[in-house]
Amino acid sequence: VSQSLRAAYVKRGEINAAVELLEREIEVVEGDRQQAKLMGELARLQREKLRDNARAEASAERALRLDASNVDALLV
Repeated sequence: VSQSLRAAYVKRGEINAAVELLEREIEVVEGDRQQAKLMGELARLQREKLRDNARAEASAERALRLDASNVDALLV
């Protein structure tokens, strides 16, 4: 459900809302890989949509500490 909501926010250009939703999900999700997956997605949004390279790199680094194979984080 939340993935669909995030996609709807992005499609409507409400990137900050998608970022906030991701940040809330990261706080409650269980498991390093799942948290890294969400952090990688967050990093990608921060870089590609918000053009915030500093935040994107910080999110990507956190994702990679949890899962070194996270593709989204590796691409940031």
